Amino acid sequence: MRIFTLLVNLWLFATVCAVAQPTVNFESGGAGAGYTWNVFENGNNPPLEIVANPSATGINTSATVAKFTARQAGNPWAGTENANGSFPTFNFTASNSIVKIMVYKTVLSDVGMKFAIANGGAQPERKVRNTKVNEWEELTFDFSNLVGSGLDGSVNISQIIVFPDFNARTQDNIIYFDNITFSASGGGPPPATAPTTAATTPTRAAANVISLFSNAYTNRTINTWRTDWSNATLTDLQVAGND
Repeated sequence: MRIFTLLVNLWLFATVCAVAQPTVNFESGGAGAGYTWNVFENGNNPPLEIVANPSATGINTSATVAKFTARQAGNPWAGTENANGSFPTFNFTASNSIVKIMVYKTVLSDVGMKFAIANGGAQPERKVRNTKVNEWEELTFDFSNLVGSGLDGSVNISQIIVFPDFNARTQDNIIYFDNITFSASGGGPPPATAPTTAATTPTRAAANVISLFSNAYTNRTINTWRTDWSNATLTDLQVAGND
């Protein structure tokens, strides 16, 4: 059996930013409290408020938090986002692609998060449902699949977008959120390694096989394995003497 390798070039339009992402904790002098936060798709769009922690117990004893009033008349995707320029621009990397947020809610519903670049480009939001009410809970969002993708919302990120109550509401709901943090993804799967044992020789009768790429049968003629639009390279390798 032959093995061929495709080398794919991935073009990124920005270099990885070296600035670490601060914890958005809404404390005086910290990140978040001094930002301009826009509210959208939320009825009359009441502003995001920075208020005293309604329950400084459990996992969150901080003094101040963000308060979002989700209107019954608002869309399920009502949310808030920081104004461009307030949060340090960054790229998702293996060291920061796990995002966590603490929420205090009176209802069970999805919380959504996504990230955008200066022109508004972003990937769809990720949603995680809270499992507790009337107490602080930390939710985890995994953005590790965006690392190295070059997609909008993976590089040159300047906006945090939060959907605190992604739900069709029958009443106004008040949601508090706090402590948005960025941490390592855990490294992901181990890198692929080249095989050292040849593939088992197939036993199908030649009359029942159409072979394209094999030492065991007569192959049909293939002019090229490359596509017209590809700039990939192709190399034939041997594994334990087997092409």
